[in-house]
Amino acid sequence: MFADGYLDVGEFEERTGQAAVARTRGELSMLFDDVPAEPVALEKRTASEVELDEKLAAKRKMDAALYTTLIGGLAVYFVQEIGLDLDYAWVVWPVVGILAVAWYTVFDISDEEDEILEELLEKERSDRAERLKLAAERRKELGK
Repeated sequence: MFADGYLDVGEFEERTGQAAVARTRGELSMLFDDVPAEPVALEKRTASEVELDEKLAAKRKMDAALYTTLIGGLAVYFVQEIGLDLDYAWVVWPVVGILAVAWYTVFDISDEEDEILEELLEKERSDRAERLKLAAERRKELGK
């Protein structure tokens, strides 16, 4: 819950303290009664929030496609160059470049959007890492 952003630091510390002294399952379950079981429903979010989430998902997929293309290109190049001793193994690199450019078109992400989305993803990762760090510290304090 805390790592996913449902609770702020104060709420997290209060609830973990209550969890530490809870004696029954009922006392523990009360700590979760007001926390949503699932993320906010799409229909409750604005169109711009939905669009941003879709673009972030597309960015993640595009990054995976780019990395896969690069790693696949390296593998094909080395197999052709070292394994098969082909003179035209270099042809792999223009193909990899064309595929990399094509991924931007396939996922409909411009260079400007890519920069902004990368900043947002980095902020998301750092926020999550900070929440996880605080959660780990709190667990140590509670002796777990």
